[in-house]
Amino acid sequence: MVVFTEADDDGNGTLSKTEFEKAVSTKNLLARLHGAGIDVSSASSLFDILDIDGSGTLDGNEFVEGVLRSRGNAQNKDLVALRCDVWRANLSVQEEIRQVSIYFEEPG
Repeated sequence: MVVFTEADDDGNGTLSKTEFEKAVSTKNLLARLHGAGIDVSSASSLFDILDIDGSGTLDGNEFVEGVLRSRGNAQNKDLVALRCDVWRANLSVQEEIRQVSIYFEEPG
């Protein structure tokens, strides 16, 4: 969590994409992520993978859990990205179903 706290420039308890990209460009965080086996060749796509709920920010849990899941070779990272994409697509489908249900329940 030290890495997360150091990257949180405004101290609001979350990381924006800008804060994350800035932090990843520093040698300190870059070395820590490489040491943990995280491929940071594309900070933007890594942020999107870690941002599971699609909020545009990372809270401490998303950051830690995402980093732990992303450790290892690119294949692991790709699987995590795929899992996140499926989860987001599922949420989108559920919302569409909810809207269609509401439409058919309305009178007239």
